[in-house]
Amino acid sequence: MSYVHLQVSSAYSLLSSTASVKQLVSSAKSRGFSALALTDRNVMYGTAAFYKECLAQNIKPIIGHTADVISEKHLVSAFPLVPLAKNGHGERNLIKLSSAIQTTNKQGRAIKRLKHYADGHFAFTPGYVGEIEQSLLTEDMEHAKETTLLFKGIFCSRAFFPAAAKTRNHS
Repeated sequence: MSYVHLQVSSAYSLLSSTASVKQLVSSAKSRGFSALALTDRNVMYGTAAFYKECLAQNIKPIIGHTADVISEKHLVSAFPLVPLAKNGHGERNLIKLSSAIQTTNKQGRAIKRLKHYADGHFAFTPGYVGEIEQSLLTEDMEHAKETTLLFKGIFCSRAFFPAAAKTRNHS
């Protein structure tokens, strides 16, 4: 059974990793991985080098990043979300999202503003530090459900229900 790491940080994620892009890809290659994602925190500085190194080592590159997203309920808290590009349009939207985080609010991007960058990628919350998981850990089931539905509305309506999205846009 094959395994793909979908959340990997390089040295471009300050204080999170010391691994260079070349080291990450070489390690994945030596372990027999066919694909690898690069998801540095709020930045995409290593994307070009990662892409080239993956192609050189015959590994499928998966482009993404770990974005800090400001909660609608806890306005002073940001939680990580990992968007991964499905295509070139998704990559461009991830670059825009990363740039927006770097230039407008270092704390993160407001959830309500994610819809502007949602086309062309998948997203998931990364384990227990995600907003949904934190709500579950504190037994705030209502907030967990609301946040799940909010993310579903932002990311899934375009990816899985394109006819519904077209109908909604023409209404």
